[in-house]
Amino acid sequence: MNNTLKEHIVSQLSKTLVVSIYSTDSEIKETIQKTINYIKAIPEEDKEEIINLTLSYIKRKVEKKLYC
Repeated sequence: MNNTLKEHIVSQLSKTLVVSIYSTDSEIKETIQKTINYIKAIPEEDKEEIINLTLSYIKRKVEKKLYC
């Protein structure tokens, strides 16, 4: 899977997934993993990278909202 497609998936996931500011990293990762498991077009070898990137995007988004 090319990087542009991965970035698009990460961007969409980080925009659409709803998580609590009190959620732990593990809880957020589990939610992301459950979501991308339904997307059959994502190769298994790319899933972990997408999960970690999405988690970091979500954490940054939450931090911005907390400190703005």
